[in-house]
Amino acid sequence: MQPHRPVSGQFQAVVQNSVARRELTRPPPRLRTPEEPSPRDAGALAYLVKPFQTSDLLPAIVTALGRFEQIVALERENADLAERLEARKMIDRAKGRLMDEHGLSEADSWRFLQKSAMNSRRKIHEVAADVVGGVLTP
Repeated sequence: MQPHRPVSGQFQAVVQNSVARRELTRPPPRLRTPEEPSPRDAGALAYLVKPFQTSDLLPAIVTALGRFEQIVALERENADLAERLEARKMIDRAKGRLMDEHGLSEADSWRFLQKSAMNSRRKIHEVAADVVGGVLTP
């Protein structure tokens, strides 16, 4: 029996993103033990099992690219939601400070933040950061 040598044209595609690197790989030809991670758990977007034919290659690539696009979209959505949560926290801190230190109601605090943001042509969370920092007062 001859030792295994890489076959010319053997397929292995690597898709790289600024956030993470994920590989399109093939699982080993032997059965996995329960302790070994599955290709999916290891980060594979799709895989081919030996022996494979060229007709199997394109569907695997399409599947991998589709899953990669889904992951990128979810990462973008996650980043957007985290940013919005931080903005909301800053606005709530600013409203609390306006209510505690200046005796405004919650509605008046919100209105002050809105008016200040509109007058200065900035986002509400930027104005809220100024209120929390003590730069802006009613």
